Amino acid sequence: MPDKKYKKMRLMKVRRYKNHTTITISYRHPDFKRLRIALRRVSSAFYQYKKVINILFSSMLIMIGICGIAYISRPYIINFAQSQITQDVVYTSSPSINHLPRSIPLQIEIQSINLQSKIVQTDINPDNTLAVPKDYGVVAWYESSPTPGEVGPSILVGHATSSWGDGIFANLSKVKKGDAIMVLRADGDIAEFTVDDVLEFPQDSFPTDKVYGNINYSGLRIITCGGVYNYLTGNYSNNIVVFSSLK
Repeated sequence: MPDKKYKKMRLMKVRRYKNHTTITISYRHPDFKRLRIALRRVSSAFYQYKKVINILFSSMLIMIGICGIAYISRPYIINFAQSQITQDVVYTSSPSINHLPRSIPLQIEIQSINLQSKIVQTDINPDNTLAVPKDYGVVAWYESSPTPGEVGPSILVGHATSSWGDGIFANLSKVKKGDAIMVLRADGDIAEFTVDDVLEFPQDSFPTDKVYGNINYSGLRIITCGGVYNYLTGNYSNNIVVFSSLK
């Protein structure tokens, strides 16, 4: 015969709470009271650990998301010319050779790579390196250099890539000798240049004089980044320079 004190034991209800589950038992024996307390403590501990794990997992996902957004939206700190631009260069013109008077450039077109862009102005950074345009989709003219068509090297720069894809000069390396470069100026004239050479230089040995140095003809230098991209420094290893002269 079962013990009489167990006869009235029966399961009454199970209640699930946010942090624990309660099992209510009708009983008259003290052992079942201890059982109910033990079950409640185990259930409560389980939900507490589960809550901590969820918080840690959510925090990890948030950190991964923040790092991903920061990486994607990071600025490309592309140093077009690690060598400093010499401040002693004085660009002079000679009326005896083919050239145009000074006039600010407005637009550029290179038909061989299907490129058309407006031209904005840029200057140099405090460390005398050439400042790059903030907009990846436009070309910038170094305002202290001759305007396109004047005697001397007129300097244009632009990005090859951006955080979201190609920059304005993504295909600049495909330009060939003999290709035409057209620059619309503020005076309405179009300065037409012929590509003389396309060269690539390591940034740690950039030939400043060759690119920025004075010349006795109307030249155009178009500079962008090239080589291998370093994700840690945000720099490319090389620079691509297109050398051209007024037609």
